[in-house]
Amino acid sequence: MNSAAPNTDREYAYLSITGYGDHKEISQALELEPSRAWNIGEDRPRGGKYTCTKWRLDSGLKDTESMDKHIDALLVGLESRREALRKLYPDWTASIQCVGYYPSSQHGHHLSKENIQTAAHLGLEFDFDLYFVGEDEHG
Repeated sequence: MNSAAPNTDREYAYLSITGYGDHKEISQALELEPSRAWNIGEDRPRGGKYTCTKWRLDSGLKDTESMDKHIDALLVGLESRREALRKLYPDWTASIQCVGYYPSSQHGHHLSKENIQTAAHLGLEFDFDLYFVGEDEHG
């Protein structure tokens, strides 16, 4: 998802659902196809095997958009699937995975009360992976 010029902020978020069953169960429950998915034990592209099942739904936005826009897009799109999402628990863990690459170590992120409430209503948690990259690093 590297569409930004080097040494600029890049941010994105996606729905991540993990567990130990078949990822097709999630697609059926949510009536959605994932952006990416794999099952526990499948071969990893860089060697080894996956240690858990993962089902991923991207926000559909470019990584030049703000983190807030990615989160908003996901939450709005998932509101109609609240019951299906909540039924996945406790077999599956669902979270909004937020990723940022920044050229400076001076960065923070604020979650609005509305997004926190909506995520809680959907049974979602947040996970942030924030990276600070130098001029020669591109995430």
